[in-house]
Amino acid sequence: MSYITKETFLEALECPTRAWYNRGVGGGAPSTGDLLRMEEGMEVHRRARALLPGAVRVHEAEMTAAAEHTRRLMADPALVTILEAGFLVDGFATRADIITREGTGWRMTEIKSGVNDENDEYDADIAYTTMVMTRAGTRPV
Repeated sequence: MSYITKETFLEALECPTRAWYNRGVGGGAPSTGDLLRMEEGMEVHRRARALLPGAVRVHEAEMTAAAEHTRRLMADPALVTILEAGFLVDGFATRADIITREGTGWRMTEIKSGVNDENDEYDADIAYTTMVMTRAGTRPV
């Protein structure tokens, strides 16, 4: 099944036509620069995960399985932190880098490899993830 992902959403904010095209037929192979940025991002995530040794990571690549695993983990009151939590609702899919239980809600933390925290794309990224999490029934804090 095809979902609207965070990447599709962010791309549509920049250029709706390109997002529509890429969602339908694919955007082609990543460039060397894209591959380097992906590798750097994976390294930043790996280092961030190392700072949270008690956290449980959702490993499933397929979104339905990731969302189901996330639901099971969130139902365990002893579990405090989940990494790469998956959420799927109404055709929207996303992953939250870190969610931490706080009282009856969950705090989302996104990991970014950039140094400019005043990036409009970061705001849209966080807004999309929050929207999908909330629609999936998660109470943000």
